[in-house]
Amino acid sequence: MADIVNRQIRPFIMNSYICIEEDNIASTQKLLTTCGGNLGNSCPSYALLKVLFGKPVKVPHIVSVYQYDFSKGEKDIEFINRDCTHFILFIQDFIVPVDDIRNMWLPYKKIMEFISKIKIPILLIGIGLNYINADFMNTVGRYYNDFYKKLGQPLVDFLKFMGDHAISIGVRGKSTAHCLDKLGISKNVEIIGCPSYYDNPSRIIMKKPFSLNLRIIHTSNHYLGLHKKHNERVVLQDEREIIDTVLFGKNVNQLCAHYFSSFVKKQFVCFSNMEAWEQFLSQNDFAMGTRVHGAIMALRAGVPSVVFNRDLRAQEMTEYLHIPHYPIPAAGDLEKEPPLEEIYETCDYEKMNSNYSMLYDKYLRFLERNGLVPITPDKNEAKCLEEIKQPTLSLYAHYDFNTVVCDAAVGFSEQLAEQSTQLSEILNSRTWRYANKITSVFRKVFPKNSKRELIIKIPWKCMRKIISTLKRSG
Repeated sequence: MADIVNRQIRPFIMNSYICIEEDNIASTQKLLTTCGGNLGNSCPSYALLKVLFGKPVKVPHIVSVYQYDFSKGEKDIEFINRDCTHFILFIQDFIVPVDDIRNMWLPYKKIMEFISKIKIPILLIGIGLNYINADFMNTVGRYYNDFYKKLGQPLVDFLKFMGDHAISIGVRGKSTAHCLDKLGISKNVEIIGCPSYYDNPSRIIMKKPFSLNLRIIHTSNHYLGLHKKHNERVVLQDEREIIDTVLFGKNVNQLCAHYFSSFVKKQFVCFSNMEAWEQFLSQNDFAMGTRVHGAIMALRAGVPSVVFNRDLRAQEMTEYLHIPHYPIPAAGDLEKEPPLEEIYETCDYEKMNSNYSMLYDKYLRFLERNGLVPITPDKNEAKCLEEIKQPTLSLYAHYDFNTVVCDAAVGFSEQLAEQSTQLSEILNSRTWRYANKITSVFRKVFPKNSKRELIIKIPWKCMRKIISTLKRSG
């Protein structure tokens, strides 16, 4: 280990998920594939590079195992063993049960075969578990002793393999450490949180007094009820269809009316460039939404943030990092969405601020014990490193907005006319047993987080007015 500490570090990263080439952002498919399906996946490796080198520098890497041709891996393995000091793997929250609704998967056998030939120190950094299913959170609670029993065998085999081959495994929180311990993996496991959380060691988050003039950013589109009330911008991360529309002008007419108004106002934004993302967030006073990395990016920019998400990953990370966590009902239940002032006043950053330097120091010690000693930015070896110049997304550049609005209005009127006919047929049955059919009709026009869920509560005498309005729109 001493020889590694005394020489300039040169890590090789597998699953960097960082956009570096212009071709990475040539299409929505390429953009999201590069970032592992979610733009927030770029945050951990970007943050690690900044801590190690004082800036995001170019290091040898595999952008994504989903894109990588493992049949040509021998040449990379030879390079890694000859020219690199550390092999770092990011897989984030891929420890999920077989019945998780996301059905996440990695080419575990190919990764293990690749890593088995690596002769330099191997680290697994920022790994965590997750479980999105709502019934789990409602009935089981925060820690689940038998969670490890719900994992698929390929994943279990991979985790045990990494337990044997990695010199250290940095996990996101207690739940992940507990799960790995149940699998017999503990001697090289340490809780560090997520690398994306750490930047300025003296960071302090200050919250302004509440007012309706606060500049608010939403880290996701899942609670557009709150967004609509206050007319704020929304950061997209994995909303493929909306991103495709905002970046490349595709399927504008397919956007539902609920999203289209935000599109016309240019309120949807997204970022492939991490520096640009931070800079944008720094212009706001408060960030809220379901995205954990969205909240962390806001904190990196010095902006108070809160996480709404109710899944196990959010609970684990917000608990360890002391990020305000306000789990609110599932998106779409607008009646239960709390008022903005209530959310804002509930957020307390005192515990976060008082623990941040301690957590930061613990994270640095984790890196240093494994030979990843940060390079002081003013040293010569840091100055000669090439900084990453990430490509920047061009938003709303493919439209004549007057034409777009007119075309979309025609499309919406046709949709509404079609739905109004169906609603008329349902209404003529004059029976409440067709309420679910009404909901399914509205689902075609309105998204899950709109007021369509309330339609079954509307009295029959009001339904005629709705249908009449829909017919006029058509």
